[in-house]
Amino acid sequence: MLIVSFGRAEIAKKKKLHNLSLQIYEQHRAQIVQIETIAELALFTAQYLRSLARQEKKKLDAGSDGGGGGGAGGAGGHKLQYQGDKGIVIGSRSEIVTDWWSKMLTTIDRLSDAQRRAILELIPDPIAAIDKYSKMDYSLAIQEIGELVAENGRRVGPSMAHRILTMLTDETGNSVVE
Repeated sequence: MLIVSFGRAEIAKKKKLHNLSLQIYEQHRAQIVQIETIAELALFTAQYLRSLARQEKKKLDAGSDGGGGGGAGGAGGHKLQYQGDKGIVIGSRSEIVTDWWSKMLTTIDRLSDAQRRAILELIPDPIAAIDKYSKMDYSLAIQEIGELVAENGRRVGPSMAHRILTMLTDETGNSVVE
């Protein structure tokens, strides 16, 4: 469950808010999300609903592939699950950055592992790529990433290049990677 606080919560000490959010989570398994503008609320709602729809679609696709193993299917059986991989914490800066960047790329829908590996070869350091692509013409950047050929012979393509470029050049963190 999510509790959306519209506007700034007027609590004098942040420790009180932090303790309150932990207490609410422990007792009710609810998270507090603080949103200050209507635009942020609309974006948050759109992203959340889109995420739910994607998960439902994947669940239906997996169920129609002959996976009749019971589980959470049927009416009222909706459960959200998160599967995350823990990244490395000990290593050189380049190893940690590459691991983090690889994990970021796995969040992009319909990006194959072969394409992800090709992108990791082209862009080993996303921080340097942010500077590079922010200064580069958008169409040239799309062309550079889109023309990349993965080990299976498939190109990354312009739509996937747009997603990656959006991820790298977004200044606010509010862009929806579609």
